[in-house]
Formats: sequence, C-alpha cells, structure tokens
Amino acid sequence: MGHPLDRRRKGRVGGGQDLMTAYPGRFPERHQDKKPTRSPGRAAHPSAPDAEEPLPMTPSPGPEAHQPSDGAPQVDANSLLPTGPTLALSSHCGPRHAVVAVDGPIDYHTAPQLLGHLTTTEMRNVPLLILDLTHVDFCDSSALGAFVDIHRRRSDAGHRFALTGVQPEVRRILELTRLTSVLSLHETVKDVLSED
Repeated sequence: MGHPLDRRRKGRVGGGQDLMTAYPGRFPERHQDKKPTRSPGRAAHPSAPDAEEPLPMTPSPGPEAHQPSDGAPQVDANSLLPTGPTLALSSHCGPRHAVVAVDGPIDYHTAPQLLGHLTTTEMRNVPLLILDLTHVDFCDSSALGAFVDIHRRRSDAGHRFALTGVQPEVRRILELTRLTSVLSLHETVKDVLSED
C-alpha cells in the first residue's frame, strides 16, 4: 500500500501523463489559450492597434462665406439708407404751395429718399405741400408709412398735405388700408389749388 500522499497527487496518471492529455474532452479549454473577443457594439479603445482613426473636422465657414442674396438690399457702410433704385423727384414752388412730382415705384428702397425730400426746411415751411403721383404705379407699406408720417408732421405744424394723380393700383391699396379717409386725395393739382 502506497503512502497516503501519493493518492493526493493531482493532475497525474500512470507514467506521469497529464490528465488533460490522458482524458481529452473532459476538461474545459484553458482560459489563456482563448483569444479575447470584442463586443460588436463597443467602440475600440484609442490605444488599440486596430482602432479607427477619427474623421477630420470640417471648419465652419467664417462670416465672409455668408453673402447676401441678390434680392436683399445692399447697405452702404457709410450710410444708413439702403442703396438701390432711386426716384426721380421734381419740385415746383409757388407763393404758398409746393408741388413734388414723383416718377417711379415707392417701396422699401425709395421711401426713405422721398421722406427725406419732403422733410427739408423748404418743404416743411410751405403751407401747402402737394405730392403728384401721376407716374407712380406701385407702392408698398413703406410708401404708406411715409404718407402717414408726412401727414402727421404737417398737421401738427398746421400745414396741409395732399395727394394728386393717384393711379388705380395705388388707390386700391389706400382704400384697403382705409387711408382714403385720412389723406387728402385729388384728381389734379389744379383741384387742390382751387380749394386753397
């Protein structure tokens, strides 16, 4: 009978064979023989040799890349008024009145020009200011604002303001905005002077 310690020898069979060699398939594979697998949904660590390189960053465009569209008014750096189409204005002054004839559309681009012309010192002091719109076939809200502004200023100063030669399209806009009940409209300059 052998020594009891001989029975406690583990992992050995007769002839010094290893148990895994003698009984294949009964023991699981050693952990160190397995290759580590990567989780499919997990990103690789940056230090790994097969890690994907980050995509290059595209710099955002600077202010110079944002150019104004063709429809936007171009603003002069030395002026607060937008540059663009201009009106043809002609003035005729009488003893107590002044007639300003306008040629061209009155809109966002041209309303400031008209307003500046009608608020000069010469125009402010005349008792009756007549705006001849015979050659104006279009006006927008900027024009209506200019008309109301001139009317208010002259009324506060005790002076008159009248519109003549209003074309059908312009009259329709004045009627839709109910400004025909605020502004003084006449067919001709002669009609206005006959009331003075």
